[in-house]
Amino acid sequence: MSSVWGLQGKELKKFSQSLKQFGKKEFAVINGMALNKAAIEARKVYVRIAERRFTMRNKWTIRSIQYRKVQGFRNQFSEVGSTMDYMEDQEFGKTIYKTGKHGVSIPTSTASGEARGARPRRKTVVRSRFRTRIKLYTGKRIKAKNRRSYIVAAVKQAAAAGGRRFLYLPLQRSPGIYLITGGKRKPKLNLIYDLSKKSVTVPARPTLKPAVDTIRPRMPQYYRAAFEQRTKKIF
Repeated sequence: MSSVWGLQGKELKKFSQSLKQFGKKEFAVINGMALNKAAIEARKVYVRIAERRFTMRNKWTIRSIQYRKVQGFRNQFSEVGSTMDYMEDQEFGKTIYKTGKHGVSIPTSTASGEARGARPRRKTVVRSRFRTRIKLYTGKRIKAKNRRSYIVAAVKQAAAAGGRRFLYLPLQRSPGIYLITGGKRKPKLNLIYDLSKKSVTVPARPTLKPAVDTIRPRMPQYYRAAFEQRTKKIF
């Protein structure tokens, strides 16, 4: 007990005697208070670490970091974590594999309305450029001798159709979904989704574990403060 509470000798004996006076119910209350304090403080640290390590493109990530207080007097525990699945991917790492014949769909800075080639991407993808909302342009069937000829003909056809057209182009180094703008004579290509990789590895960047590790050594003081607050007689 002394290693947990940080108490020794007479102080420990006094603590034990006082604890017996309040019985199991009061101990459960004190235990709950300490666990709740730990969860609240762990969330604060979790948020600070996440803000420092990640590029925040929206407020959803911070809002997703939540805590849950102790419920009842039996099997007590408090919780802290994120409601977003991608935070779990960041915590433990993950490999994403392509699901179709093309590669993994990776949005570019153009997809989020930022300067072309900006890295890292700091904004979320523009709603109109969500992968699920994009409709690829399908024009007349193109007959070409090789890939290069096909790409040139496809771009000209999409540009001639006018407006802003999305087109999948099998460029050798940068296959992906492109936004075609401009006229037929001088069409402009903007890569919206990079499909060049068959898989993408998300490296583990723990944020929850460091937060919990920071709070763990403080647990004795949280218990002691909870005990003093509840009893107002000790120490």
